[in-house]
Amino acid sequence: MKITFFTYNTTIQPLILCVLFAFSALSYSASSNTKPATVTTVSSAIKVNSFTMDNGLHVIHHYRPFSKSVTLQMVVGGGLDQYPCDKHQTPHVLEHMLLAKTSRFEEGEMRQVIKNLGGSINGFTAQEYTHYSVTLHSAYLETGLDTLYSVLFEPALSNNTLKKSITAVHAEIGTTDNAIKNLINNKPNVTSLGIARLYANSNLDCSTKSSPSAITLTETQKAYSTLYHPSNMTLIILGNVEMKQLTPDKLDHFTNINDLKTAPYNKTSLLTTDTTPIVEHGKFSESKVHVNLLLPATGKSSGNTAAFQLISDYFGEILFNELRIQLGIAYSPRARYIAGSDLGHIHVTAETTLEGEERVTKSILDHYKVLVTKGIPEEDIIRLKKRAILKFESEERKNIKIAQQIRHNRLQIKITGAMPSAIGEIKALTPLSVKRVIDKYFPQQPVLAILRPLNNNELIQRLLLIVIISCLIALPLFHWLHKRRELKTIKSSQA
Repeated sequence: MKITFFTYNTTIQPLILCVLFAFSALSYSASSNTKPATVTTVSSAIKVNSFTMDNGLHVIHHYRPFSKSVTLQMVVGGGLDQYPCDKHQTPHVLEHMLLAKTSRFEEGEMRQVIKNLGGSINGFTAQEYTHYSVTLHSAYLETGLDTLYSVLFEPALSNNTLKKSITAVHAEIGTTDNAIKNLINNKPNVTSLGIARLYANSNLDCSTKSSPSAITLTETQKAYSTLYHPSNMTLIILGNVEMKQLTPDKLDHFTNINDLKTAPYNKTSLLTTDTTPIVEHGKFSESKVHVNLLLPATGKSSGNTAAFQLISDYFGEILFNELRIQLGIAYSPRARYIAGSDLGHIHVTAETTLEGEERVTKSILDHYKVLVTKGIPEEDIIRLKKRAILKFESEERKNIKIAQQIRHNRLQIKITGAMPSAIGEIKALTPLSVKRVIDKYFPQQPVLAILRPLNNNELIQRLLLIVIISCLIALPLFHWLHKRRELKTIKSSQA
């Protein structure tokens, strides 16, 4: 078999090579002008849809197409701050009662329905609000909405659920049904005493623990009728649910609530009137000194979140560098900005020994004085802003975390229809704007709260007191036993 090879004329070959070269050049040019594929990033300002129903219920929706779940939250305005210290736990007990049983769901049934769908349901009572949350697969949106509706609007408040809820709250906050034990252990920890000082003369100014034991069914019913109105609530829907899926039939339960009442709200303000240092002594086993500095701050809906966060980062950093790295006299010195929607504070803390207490305390107060007087240097502002943005953008952004951000900004969203930009707020910070926040909110004399271990003299005094009390109890008992023995002896001799 003869194979024929195709041959080119020598005059044609250069022409073909030129054509191929030109074609390659054109192809390269076209590819170099092609725009690279766009990368989708999460916006620092979370996109939301916001609307208010005729009955006053505010609804916020955020679509997350990359999620397989949906988180539903109902936020009720008013928490511990609406009740005096002796009845502080009223909204907390009510939260447990509503989650325990409704007029349609028996005890345990509602939780089991959600668990069987791979989801979860819970509640949380904060200083300024109470919220209920259901998270489950987005395929079961209607079930989640129906369950949340039943929790909030189909209450079955009874003495039986009250008793069980009080027991649950005891376990959660560390109190008991024993009045004597509560009397002995009725003082909050030293940090809580300091926080109470920040809210002087308000319902949050509590120097004793609040036991739920004395809360009655009538009081929980009154709390429900006072706070649980649509106009005092925000429904948050976020996850793999598009806006077009929220058809009228999906929200029928909530739309048909015929309740236009408004809830009275006693707003708590920051008012530090007593700056005398709080000094408490720990238990016999306590060996460390806990030094705490507490500063007033507004909540995360105030627009000052980035400033307070940067201040706490800076304060914690300089204390750690000095007290831990340079001097080595304190363990884990740090500062944290802790806040809800309206209320917040900065907690500066360090753990040390009795020998290091004076120096640690002086260092914290000296650095605070410099902060109040001079503010934060510009180079530190620039560095901490960059770090804050990187941290924000690299965080794992779960449904529940996004829900928290939306929850804290729900009132601004209701007014403006948009979520504030967290990164925009950070970028806008300047040494002057941070100093203005410091000047406006920080007192010249901060609240200092110290938990100190017992020294030898105090330890001996406590032991003597225990011995004396024991003797006072034991002597009458011995006297009674002695009399009883004498009577038995007399009776046996007479017999």
